[in-house]
Amino acid sequence: MTLSEARGSYKKNRYASMGRFVAMSVEITPLDNGPYLVKGDFTLRDPAGNAFPKKDSVALCRCGQSGNKPFCDGSHNRVGFKSEVRAG
Repeated sequence: MTLSEARGSYKKNRYASMGRFVAMSVEITPLDNGPYLVKGDFTLRDPAGNAFPKKDSVALCRCGQSGNKPFCDGSHNRVGFKSEVRAG
């Protein structure tokens, strides 16, 4: 697979590892007035490159108030976070 082919699909997250490209399917949905819901085959890493434990889905904080960042802890409800994102 060439680099241009790897960049071809917005629904695929591709990364280089030892000279190979590995396709990973992931879906990210901003929930109304809540977190980003991330589902699929993905790896979530901290700024140092360390991987968080593997899960099929995670909710990532979007309001900035979680006490468990980057994960959502429901604080958006307490602070009245409002955001309704629509494509298009």
